[in-house]
Amino acid sequence: MNNLVFNTLSNPLNVKITDGSSSVSVINDSIESIDIVHAEIHEGNHFTANHFYSAVANDAYADMHIVTGSTKSVHLIIVIQTEAKSYVNFYRGFTYSAIGTAVTIYNNNEISTNTTQSHVYYAPTVTATDVLLFQDFTPASTGPKPIGGNLSSRNEWILKPSTDYLIRVQNKGGSGVTSDTTITFMYYEIVM
Repeated sequence: MNNLVFNTLSNPLNVKITDGSSSVSVINDSIESIDIVHAEIHEGNHFTANHFYSAVANDAYADMHIVTGSTKSVHLIIVIQTEAKSYVNFYRGFTYSAIGTAVTIYNNNEISTNTTQSHVYYAPTVTATDVLLFQDFTPASTGPKPIGGNLSSRNEWILKPSTDYLIRVQNKGGSGVTSDTTITFMYYEIVM
C-alpha cells in the first residue's frame, strides 16, 4: 500500500477524483463530494434544451431532434410531460426532409462560457425512422377530467458522436383531444 503525504501547511491541497458516478474534490484542504452530473454543472459542461408544443392534435407528433458533436460523448436524460395519453419512441437515426427549428440550448452554469457541440431542433419533417432504442407511454387518468402524465428516462443515454437522434411523442388521447406537450433534453458532454 502506498501512502501519499502532502504538506498542506504551506501548500493547500487541490485534488479532484472522479470515478464516473461521483466526484470528490479537496479544495484548500476542504472535502467536497457530489454526484457526477452536479460536478459537470459546476464545470460548465451540462446543458438543457426544451420545447413546448401547444395543442398537439390526436395522432399527431411532437418531435425533437438532437445531433451530437464529433469529439465529445453526450450523456442524455429525457423528460416528457403531456396533457393526454401519449406514445413515446426514441430513435437512433432517421431520415428527414427538413431538419426542424433550432432550439436554444442553455448552459446550466450561467457563469460558464462553455458551449455545447450538439445541436437540438424541434419539429423536423420526418420521412423514415431507423433504430428504435426505447418505447413507452405517458398515462392518462380516468374520470370526468382525464389528464396526461409525465415520463422521465432516469437512466442516462450515452449517445454516439456525430449521430442524429429523434424523440417522438404521439398524442393518443382520442378523437378531438389535444395535448400540450413538453420535451426536455438534459445532458452533459465530456471528451471521449
